Amino acid sequence: MASTPPLSAWALQKCADLDLQATRLTWVDEWCPALVDFIVTIKVNGEIFEGRGMAETEDLAFTKAVAEALERAIMRQANVYSSNGLAVHTTIAEATAGAKRELVERDAFFCHWLTRTPFTGLIDPLSDIKLGNIDIGGRPLAEIVERIARLGVDLNIAEMAAVKPYKAYICVSRGSRAPRPFGVHIGMGCDLDPASAIRHAVVEWLRTTVAWCSPGYKGRPAITKAEFDAAPIKGPLHHELLGLSLESLGKLDHLLATEPLAPESNQTIDIDSAGVTITVLKKPNLIADAPIESVQASSSMLQDAFFGYPTIDRVNLARLRQFSGLDLKFEELMHEPHPLG
Repeated sequence: MASTPPLSAWALQKCADLDLQATRLTWVDEWCPALVDFIVTIKVNGEIFEGRGMAETEDLAFTKAVAEALERAIMRQANVYSSNGLAVHTTIAEATAGAKRELVERDAFFCHWLTRTPFTGLIDPLSDIKLGNIDIGGRPLAEIVERIARLGVDLNIAEMAAVKPYKAYICVSRGSRAPRPFGVHIGMGCDLDPASAIRHAVVEWLRTTVAWCSPGYKGRPAITKAEFDAAPIKGPLHHELLGLSLESLGKLDHLLATEPLAPESNQTIDIDSAGVTITVLKKPNLIADAPIESVQASSSMLQDAFFGYPTIDRVNLARLRQFSGLDLKFEELMHEPHPLG
């Protein structure tokens, strides 16, 4: 994500042209007091795009939110199906680094999900002092875990098998006892540094979970499987809202086993041998002078993210076989909708 003042200054100068609206969210005051959380909307070519940004300062949080909104406008311009392997930043080098992290993160999740391979191992911030002390916006992770449990939310944090040298983690929560019950909600993070990956996963998961459990929640309600199936075009929101339905309770429990992956699993893959290609995406004319670069990373050797049900053209059987160490057939893969929004 772009994270320097020039983008913030540019956005404020273009405020009227973009019909830019910014909202500062207050949930962080209680949960992550060292963070600022902004939602920004912009209008490009008659369409509204929303971005969200969290950071230690107002300027940086606003900048990140603007960057995410611009990213979505650029995706529409480029007819990009999803944000898989896509990132924006002030330089192509930084955007490329972010795009690779996104690509690896999605590959890890979809490989586990489609092959039904358990995550590589659970971590426990309450028994591991080092993990428990990871800073989550001014609160230690152990405190976050304890507080969310008191809300009636069951949380597991697990490591996923990621392309080397990256580390990828996932937060999986179940909320049958929560103030507003829900099925499953997840957050993911990927980075070269394990603590940074865990922090990103926790923050991504926490912000939606806290909002959902809030008495003043005004977001969209969960949807049933029938409502999901009735949607002619299925996007990330459909998957997230189906996951929040109590119909999805326990949907990821089979991946939370503690048995490690076999040695022949994807631990042998590294990013330099994954054939990653980088494409610089063109910006719409209205934002052509924005001080950001948008790139998409892709690899025919990795499993892409997708929405809707798996089809033979959406899955990478060669990758899934290599990941699992099994000679899997398409019919043997997981065919339920995933909960990743």
